Parts: sequence; C-alpha cells; structure tokens
Amino acid sequence: MTLPPIMTTAAVLAPKPKRGDGFKVILGLACIVVVVAGLRAASDFLLPAVVGFFLAFLSLPILKWLQDRGLPRWLAVLMTVVFDVFVLSVFVLIGGGIVSSFEEQVPEYVKELDQRIVDLIREVEIRLKAGEDFQEVDLLKSYKSLFDPLQIITLVRETGVIQRAATFLTKSFFALVVMIFVLTEADRYSVKVAEVMRANGPDLRRFQRASLDIQRYLAIKTGVSLVTGLLAWVVCLIFGVKFAFLWGLVAFLFNYVPAIGSVLAAVPPVLLALLQGNMWFAVGVLIGYLIINMTLGNFVEPMLLGERFGISTLVVILSVLFWGFVWGPIGMFLAMPLTMVVKVMLDNTPDLRWLSVMMGKGTVDELEVPLGPPGSASIPVPGKDLPVQEDREEKAVSAAGR
Repeated sequence: MTLPPIMTTAAVLAPKPKRGDGFKVILGLACIVVVVAGLRAASDFLLPAVVGFFLAFLSLPILKWLQDRGLPRWLAVLMTVVFDVFVLSVFVLIGGGIVSSFEEQVPEYVKELDQRIVDLIREVEIRLKAGEDFQEVDLLKSYKSLFDPLQIITLVRETGVIQRAATFLTKSFFALVVMIFVLTEADRYSVKVAEVMRANGPDLRRFQRASLDIQRYLAIKTGVSLVTGLLAWVVCLIFGVKFAFLWGLVAFLFNYVPAIGSVLAAVPPVLLALLQGNMWFAVGVLIGYLIINMTLGNFVEPMLLGERFGISTLVVILSVLFWGFVWGPIGMFLAMPLTMVVKVMLDNTPDLRWLSVMMGKGTVDELEVPLGPPGSASIPVPGKDLPVQEDREEKAVSAAGR
C-alpha cells in the first residue's frame, strides 16, 4: 500500500523527535543552579564592579556634554569623576545625618505603634465577646508572638543604615576605579566591536545597542526618580511628616526598583503620619503617594521609555525578586539593567533565543532575524519568510507527485 504524495511529503517535512531532550533540560537547570550559586558566592567582588558600570553609564551623558564643550578627554573624565564623588558625598553626608537622627527615635515610634495595635486588638476582643457566637481566641497573645518591639529595636541598633552604608563605602573604591576605566575607554568600544568581528569573534553589535538602551533607561529613570523624590518631599512637608527630606530621598532611591519600589517607599511615611497625627493624615499622605506613582509610573515614564526595552511586566517583577535573592538590595536596584543584559545574551544564543522572546512583550520586532555573520541561519519572520517556506513545500509536493 502506497501513501498519497501529500502524506509522504508531510511525513518527510514533519520534525523528528529529538533524543536526550530530558537530559538537556536537567543539565540546563543544573547549570543555572551553579551560575546562581557562583554569583552569590562572588558578590563581594562582582557587586563593586557592577556598581562601577552602573555609575559609568549614568555619567556618560555628563562626559559627552563636557567633551562637546571642547574639553580634552582626560580632563572631561576627571571632572565627571569629581562631580560624581561630590554628589554622592552630599547624599551620604546629608542622608546619613538624617538617618542617624531617625534611628535615635525609632524605639519611641516602635513602642507607640505597638501600643496602638494592642489597643486596637483589645477593642476588637471586647466587641467579639459582646457577640453571641463568640469563640475564645487570644488575639493579643497571637500578636505578641508575631511582633516583638524589643527585637525590632535591637535589630535597628545592631544593623543600622549608617553601619551598612559604611560597610558599602569601604568597597566603593573599587567601584570608583571601574567607573574611571569604563569612562576612559568608552569611545573605543565601537572600534573593539569591529576588531572582534574581523577576528572571527562573536557579533557584539547587539551589546553595543543594549549599552545605549541601558544608558537611555538610566537617564530617564534618574530624571523620573528625581521628580518622584521632590514630590514625595513636598507631600510630607504639607502633612507635617517628620524627616520629610529622608522620605524624599527614599522615594528617589526606591524608584529605581521596578514595580514594587515606589510602593515600599510609601510605607514608612504613611506609618509615621499615622503615629504623629490621626488616620486622616496617613490617608492624605497615602493619596499623595498614589497620585505621584500613578502619574509618573503609569503615564510619564512609559511615555518616555516607549516600547523599545521590550520586557514584560511579569519578567520585571520576577527579575526584581531574582536579583534581590542573588545580590540583596543592590541587586533589586539594578534588576532592570541586568535583565536587559541577560536578554541580549539570550538573543545572541541561537539555542536560547526562545527565552529572550518569552521575556519580551510579544511584539513582532522580537521575531526579526538576529544579527550575525554572513551565511548564518536566520529565523523565519511571519509575513516575510513564510511565503518562501510555503513555496518550498509546494515544490516538494509537486515533485513527490511526479
């Protein structure tokens, strides 16, 4: 019995099942575990280097502006570094002083919050006992088992922000050195990319484009964060929240954390407003933060960033959790740039490019043919390569019929 020509052709063109796919999956997962463990183990070395690159990308517009004014390269780099050190020093000195004053009053605020919660629980228990179907539940004991003010006060004193900042500043010298060398060699990167391709190396043009995207993202994010911090400072001043400058600084820094940073930044001033005044003060601060975050986060920032960065919201949230697990708070601040670099690396790997597509927003641009050396295999794009594929199938069917 002979099969029809169309069925024969379909059998020939159908993809054959690959052997060893399960082993490849297990091996890939094992490699991911090893890489993540290595990143965590080498955090003392890698974090200053990554922070140095981060500061260099932030400083590149300043360097370019100085060079456009006719300054020589070495002088422009020197002035850029001096400006960065000055700005960071001002933030550390002013913010450190305010944080130190706030830490001295933390025990008082914690005790006040604990007393208010205890009073609320007692009132709830009185109302429950007035009911007919009341079952005896010791809410106060349950609360005390979850919240111990003495432990929180001890934790704040032993691991204060000042102490953590001092520990980080001891490692910042290496980050400063990395930033200086990145700024010095920034203009040679395009030449190095061309030399690598002439030496039959990998095509790094996507990384060159990614560096420009990261630079643009950081510039826009910094501008939006500055506006967010200023508006948060004004809101705290209007409602009389203590340490208003500190909460503006916190809003500025936490706005770098995608998705959840602005929400976390609103929690301390709302609680402090509740402790200082009444519930309406806290509601006013909360509404002010919501207006700021919804206006800047949902309208202004997406309008400035556009669709070019192409990372889905779910991936952004997962990346914050992942980099926070790997490198702590600094990893959360750098989650978006690091995820963009990982996406470009996956995009340049033919076997893993499907992961890059999964990380994107599902636009047609993500299915374009990747850059590569002449003669490399290309990925068919719907609407472009598909007619050619259909023409090949028709020729195969006609040949089988003959």
